[in-house]
Amino acid sequence: MQAQGKKLSEDEWEKGKVHIKASELEFGSKIAEGKYGTVYKGKCRGQTVAIKLLHNQHLSEEKLEELKTEVEIMTRLRHPCILLLMGVCTDPNNVALVMEYVEGKGLDRILHDAKVPLSQTQQLRIAKDIAKGMNWLHCLDPPIIHRDIKPPNILVNANFDVKVCDFGLSCVKEIPKPGDKLRDTAVGSPIWMAPEVLSGHLASEKSDVYAYAIVLWEILTRKAPFSDVKSFEEFLDDVIDNDKRPPLPDTTHPRLARMIQSCWDGHPKRRPYFAEILNELDEILVEISIKEEPAQEIWKALKAKEFMGEHYPFFVAWENLIEALAKVLNVPELKTSSTDKAYLCLRTLLATPYRDFTRDKPLMTVTCEAFGRFLDCFGPLIDEDKNIITKLVEICEKPWFHGDIGRNDAESRLNSSKENKKGLFLVRLSSNNDSCFTISRINKDNKIVHQRIARDKRGNYLVQVGEELKAFKSLLDLIEKGERDLNLKVACGESRAFNIIFAPLIESRGYLSEMPSASPETAEKPKKPKKTGTKKKKEKGEKKERKEKKEKKERDEKKKTKK
Repeated sequence: MQAQGKKLSEDEWEKGKVHIKASELEFGSKIAEGKYGTVYKGKCRGQTVAIKLLHNQHLSEEKLEELKTEVEIMTRLRHPCILLLMGVCTDPNNVALVMEYVEGKGLDRILHDAKVPLSQTQQLRIAKDIAKGMNWLHCLDPPIIHRDIKPPNILVNANFDVKVCDFGLSCVKEIPKPGDKLRDTAVGSPIWMAPEVLSGHLASEKSDVYAYAIVLWEILTRKAPFSDVKSFEEFLDDVIDNDKRPPLPDTTHPRLARMIQSCWDGHPKRRPYFAEILNELDEILVEISIKEEPAQEIWKALKAKEFMGEHYPFFVAWENLIEALAKVLNVPELKTSSTDKAYLCLRTLLATPYRDFTRDKPLMTVTCEAFGRFLDCFGPLIDEDKNIITKLVEICEKPWFHGDIGRNDAESRLNSSKENKKGLFLVRLSSNNDSCFTISRINKDNKIVHQRIARDKRGNYLVQVGEELKAFKSLLDLIEKGERDLNLKVACGESRAFNIIFAPLIESRGYLSEMPSASPETAEKPKKPKKTGTKKKKEKGEKKERKEKKEKKERDEKKKTKK
């Protein structure tokens, strides 16, 4: 552990408020154990914290001073993607770092747990947050070099928020002097070390970039890097002399592959800075999520309008997107009328509330992933044949289309339907990246089955019928012509979010038994029809007539009894 700066006097040390006495620490359960210390959940001054008790409890006076100086620097670091270092205890046999406590897991435990699903968007979000934290460190004056970037040193919470941590090996940037000898030993973890560091050269911002590239490879593949290497000597030969790197999957997006390759380039000067990586990741995410170039340009143009800059490109404000779509598609009513059926269909399908408790109403947003999936299902965006908005409305008005619901919701709706069970079906957006829609239906054996609908490069809709893969020009065509082959007899029209939009139309066709709301903001509960004056008089007359008949019957029965 090395740091630059003057020795702190006892007064300065106390003023810094970073010195913590051993008596102020309460140790709880053990969280993790690493090469340099054991981490415990604990309390300090009433606050839940993470306490890293160093294995080496016999630091020299010089090392203690280095530790104090580095902690003094690092407690000033404030960034959402950097774990906050709160202080240090240097009391005998209690040398420990005190950090903020984060309820989460190390990235390594998430990546190598097959039970934890990770979408590509989630993977890139993690990658971007790591880059944001590292860019902050490198932009400091002087820069701070992490020197040990690896998945165990990255914390991820339940919301997939990232904290770069374990700065026990960070140091203020070292500037080599003429005549300096190469280091005999490198500090960090070899698997993630840059070739020049393995060779004994000083660590730099660019060696952190190399380590980041290996971590990014792990995030994408969810495998351990260099797992095929049998010895450390072989590893050194491969990385330093032969420029060997982990193999990128063939399915890696070309632009992402190029970025990773530039990050782990054998020549440090050819590697990008984290500021460049952040910009490139934004572009890559848009291109991965949205395949059509005109739609990509729409999304990228929204970056300048987004006041929530830290959330771009993952989501944008709904109103900004709908305004851009109205302009590109030349459909002005999309942005001028919130009662327009096309507006309401799009909003129901794409918009989700962003929880901000400082606002009276939730801000509606659209994720890049949702917009891309919308285009995959209903696109292309620009079509000479038929406007994408027209196609969307045509499908949303069908009683069998339920939009973005999951498998469990689909089964629940089919089971609770009042219609005849056999042949009952609904269509929903698919949760699988390889398909766009899913037909959930009750087959002839009275069992629920889920059948995926994919699209080919020509835009045809493909569905498996027995051993044959059949192609249809449109989803409407598929449902109509596949009725007999797939046993699609009765549309399940209950509990649809779109019912409130097409209520009069659906009621006239006899599909609707109830009208659920489309969204909390637009929904209104169905009102009972008001009784007219004529109807009220008629009901009153009928009630009086029934009462008179009852009284007459009672009188007749009394007369019979007397006789």
